[in-house]
Amino acid sequence: MQKLGTAVLLFLLLVVLPAGSWLYLKKGFNYRKQIMKDLENKTPFNDTLINRDSTLILYRGKCSLLALNADDTTLKDVYRQFKEARGFQLIAESNPEIFRQEYKRTNDEIDAMINNSYKQIDKNQLIELQSRFNGKDFVLIDSLNQIRNTYTKADMTKLINHIPPLLPYFDQKKGR
Repeated sequence: MQKLGTAVLLFLLLVVLPAGSWLYLKKGFNYRKQIMKDLENKTPFNDTLINRDSTLILYRGKCSLLALNADDTTLKDVYRQFKEARGFQLIAESNPEIFRQEYKRTNDEIDAMINNSYKQIDKNQLIELQSRFNGKDFVLIDSLNQIRNTYTKADMTKLINHIPPLLPYFDQKKGR
């Protein structure tokens, strides 16, 4: 009876456990492959974006999400998930004050963090972009100024899953 128990345990360790691990990893690999396939569409984004205060919005080197038609609740949900991500910025028309409650810090620190990860686009330019991307609510732009995908509000889960693979890599040891 002890030999049978040993044989079953050995079978589990040598066959079932590796097979289960392989299936689990294969599923993750296929998921990642599908995301990269969805993000394959590369169209250059050569527009110059202007802040409300008439300064340029620099988006090269950052993964930028351009919100064309989004309510404040949706913007706060996206911002909440990526506010600490280095190399991400949200570009929309809403007042940046809606993000203040996301932080528990001093006002100067809050201003610096909001200025780093949120840019408020000029209303006239937003109207022009809305007509160009008719029917879309969000445009995802990678760090090389390539439009990777466009989304509607119904695609929010897909959008949230597409952002992390496009975030630039920063080496924590080197600080870049």
